[in-house]
This record gives sequence, structure tokens and C-alpha cells, in this order.
Amino acid sequence: WKATCFAIKEAVKEIDINTLSAVGITHQRGTFVPISLNKKPLRNAILYMDRRCSDQINAIKEKIGARKIQQITGKIPTFINSVSSILWLMDEEPQVSDKVFKYLDVQAYLLMHLTGRCITSYVSADEFSLVNIKMRTWDFDLMDQLDLEKRKFPELCPPGQVIGGLTK
Repeated sequence: WKATCFAIKEAVKEIDINTLSAVGITHQRGTFVPISLNKKPLRNAILYMDRRCSDQINAIKEKIGARKIQQITGKIPTFINSVSSILWLMDEEPQVSDKVFKYLDVQAYLLMHLTGRCITSYVSADEFSLVNIKMRTWDFDLMDQLDLEKRKFPELCPPGQVIGGLTK
């Protein structure tokens, strides 16, 4: 967040900020951070390249099946998808996962600070491997099968949608 604030200040320092009408962001997909109810990180973010979740990937394949996951989400179970790292967190760091208010991808984390809302685009949320690609919504049946609490994930919106004004 501090780096984002610095980047924004640098980007607008030579323009009249009153002329700005919108802000857009880009981010590193597949990386997420669990936050508490007071919207503070409960631990460092887990990067998309973290490979500690191989047991959880195998469990997803055994419980649901790689083909079914791919039919629902368009993705095969792999370490790149955040769901396997969330399951790892639940197994290996229950003291953290028990306190999670939301699992936020980088876009959702930045948007929370920028607008006050826990929201992300369904395109960005795609990396969780929990988005139904046909409906463009969280797949609640899949979440239920994996014992994931729906309320712990951000609201979804279409890419490019205006989601609110900026916080101070």
C-alpha cells in the first residue's frame, strides 16, 4: 500500500489533480493476502509462485477432480491458483485462517484502501480458481465442496466498472 501511495503521488505531482476523473490499477494476479475484520493483513501475502500447497492440490484433484474443476473455472488445479494456497493456509496456519475476514487478491487489497470496498473484478478473481467462467460469479457449490466460507471472499464486479470514490 505504501508503494502504491508513493506511485500515485509521483504520477500526479505535475498535474492538476482536480482534472482527474478516474483511476485505474493493474496488479500481480494470483497473489493474495488474508485480512482481519479491521482490514489489516494477518500475515504477509502469499505469492502466486508459492509451491508449498502440493498436498492441497492433490486433495482438490481427489475430492472434486481436475476435469470438473477445469469445466467450472477454466483452470486445472495448480500452485498458481490461490485456492490451493488458501487450503494450505487453513491446514498449516489455522491461527491465521481462523481470523480471516477476507482473502483479497492484490487488486481487491488496493481497492479496499482506495475506495473502502472489498471488491475485485471477476477477471482478477479468476486466479483464485473459484470463479464459474460461464456465470462470472463465485462458484458457491465449489466453495462448499472445499469447505470455504463464501463470506471470506470479496464482492465481484465486471472489469472497468466504477466502484466508488477515493478515500482520503
